[in-house]
Amino acid sequence: MCGRFALDTTKVEIKTQFHVEHIPEISSSFNIAPTQNALILIQSPIDGVRDIEWFTWGLIPYFAKDKKMNPPLINARAETLASKPAFRTSCHFQKTMTITRSPCQYIPGTFATSPFSPCAI
Repeated sequence: MCGRFALDTTKVEIKTQFHVEHIPEISSSFNIAPTQNALILIQSPIDGVRDIEWFTWGLIPYFAKDKKMNPPLINARAETLASKPAFRTSCHFQKTMTITRSPCQYIPGTFATSPFSPCAI
C-alpha cells in the first residue's frame, strides 16, 4: 500500500458519527498523501471533549533535534508500536483517529494515474 486515503464526507455525517460540535471547513479529496493535511479526531484526556482539526500527516519524534524533520515518520508496525522509541510516548498518551472514507492504492504493474479503493471504511 502506498499510504494514501480518501476523504469524501460532509459535516453532517461527521457530526452524527462522532458527536462533535466544532467541525472545520472540509472539502473532498481522493488522494491524501503523507505530509498533507488530514482531518483528525482528538479527545481531551482531561475532560473528554472531542474535537476535529486539520493536522499534517506524519510524526516527528519528541527526541528529534530538527523539528522540521523531512520526511516525518508515517508508518509503524502494530507489533512494535508500544516499544519503539519514536512511537512509544505518542502511542500511550496521544491517541487520535483519522477521518477517512477508504484507503487508496495504485494498481501494481500498471501506469494508472488514479488510485482505486480496495475496500470501503
